[in-house]
Amino acid sequence: MARLLFTCPNTSRKASTGVEMDVQGLRQYWKLTLKLDCPHCNEVHDVCVREAYLDSAVEGLEPTGVQRAMVRRNADRARRPAAPRTASIADIGWRHD
Repeated sequence: MARLLFTCPNTSRKASTGVEMDVQGLRQYWKLTLKLDCPHCNEVHDVCVREAYLDSAVEGLEPTGVQRAMVRRNADRARRPAAPRTASIADIGWRHD
């Protein structure tokens, strides 16, 4: 199991969702949106699971590589028409850090 991370849209800093999962979990909850308290800007963000990433998947990437991936992800976000379902971490029974 690896930590599920997201990027704060206000500060562009990496933050933990408080959830650990594997690739199978990503597939199962791909369309869900989580409401998360951000430790960097102290706001609540709606984070789609498909926009989050596993810590082990980005280990060793250079910051410029992560930034390029974020630019592509943000461009894809603008093209998405349908809003995903919203759920809390407790609703889906994920293990918290």
